[in-house]
Amino acid sequence: MEALISMAISLALYLLPTIIAAARHKRNVVAIGALNILLGWTLIGWVVALVWSLMHDKVDPHQQPASREQHQSVDEIERRMSRSRVWIAVVVVIAGVIFLVYQHQNAAAPPGVEQTQQGPVDTNEREL
Repeated sequence: MEALISMAISLALYLLPTIIAAARHKRNVVAIGALNILLGWTLIGWVVALVWSLMHDKVDPHQQPASREQHQSVDEIERRMSRSRVWIAVVVVIAGVIFLVYQHQNAAAPPGVEQTQQGPVDTNEREL
C-alpha cells in the first residue's frame, strides 16, 4: 500500500507541469503535456514544461476584442474536455502498467517454497 501511495505521489509530481497547464486553461496544454511526458525524465524537460505552464499567454494588443461569434462554442469545449479525459486515461494506464511490472519483478516466492540461489558452477569438480 505504501508503494502505491508513493507511486501516486511521484506520478503527480512528475505530471505537475501538465496539471498546472490544464488548471490554468493554457492554449497549448497538449504540447506541454507531451513535453512533460516525453522529456520530463531528463529534468531539463520537466523544468522547461513547468516554466512553460507557469508563463502567461501573450495577448496581441492589436487584436480586436472577441465577438460573440468568436467565443468558443460548447462543442469545442466538450471536444477539449474529451481530449483531456483521453490523456488522463493514457496516464492512468501507463501508471498501471508500470505498477504491474514493478510488482511482477518484486514478487516473492509462494509461501512454503524456499528460494534457492545457485552460485557459480565449478566445472573442475566432477561427480563419479
